[in-house]
Amino acid sequence: MIFISVGTQLSFDRLTKTVDSWLSSHAEEEAFFQIAEGEYQPKNGVVQKYVGADQYQQIFEESDLIISHAGMGTIISALESGKSVIVMPRRFSLGEHRNDHQMATAERIGELGGAEVAWCEEELLAKLDDYKQGKKVTSGALSENGNLASLCTFLDGYLLQDAK
Repeated sequence: MIFISVGTQLSFDRLTKTVDSWLSSHAEEEAFFQIAEGEYQPKNGVVQKYVGADQYQQIFEESDLIISHAGMGTIISALESGKSVIVMPRRFSLGEHRNDHQMATAERIGELGGAEVAWCEEELLAKLDDYKQGKKVTSGALSENGNLASLCTFLDGYLLQDAK
């Protein structure tokens, strides 16, 4: 199963539309979309605005692939559990967030090798095709080599800088 999570604070229709489009030609794939207050309603999977902690954990455990915004909660959960994860950051220039901190997060996590990063819809589709063809989508690399702590330190510094 593929778990698509946009977090709880903001919608991310660009992400959900892209994955839903891919799923329309891959009907054999099960998917669960957590879309927050998204306007776009995916047609190819189970859709909920929000899920409670127990349901989230169950869906997470049943999933083979996690697709997420560049939110640290989902990324860290995926890395700690060894799940394959594709991250697509929200962009300030597209009105998807209040600044570009998700771009910085995605850049750093990509450098550390903890997740596949899709910078645009076309890259997300290509990474989904790779996944479907059995190509390894990065999983657990940060927790295995100790760089998860490095990522958390980077984020703490970035967030403190952003707060000033």
